[in-house]
Amino acid sequence: MEQKAREGKWVISLPPQGYDLVEGELIVNEKEAEIIRKIFNLYLSGKGMRKIASELNTAGYHV
Repeated sequence: MEQKAREGKWVISLPPQGYDLVEGELIVNEKEAEIIRKIFNLYLSGKGMRKIASELNTAGYHV
């Protein structure tokens, strides 16, 4: 696992949100990545977790 991490390869069975695991490589999932970018932008604008969740729910993003 350490060697894979040093090589920049994914070492856990599930890829992080916003990515797909394709033939051992992490590939950006644009649909999910759009939501992740929105979350980061809301956070950087000073909004907290509850406000972010509320805005995402209002916009129709439900997990």
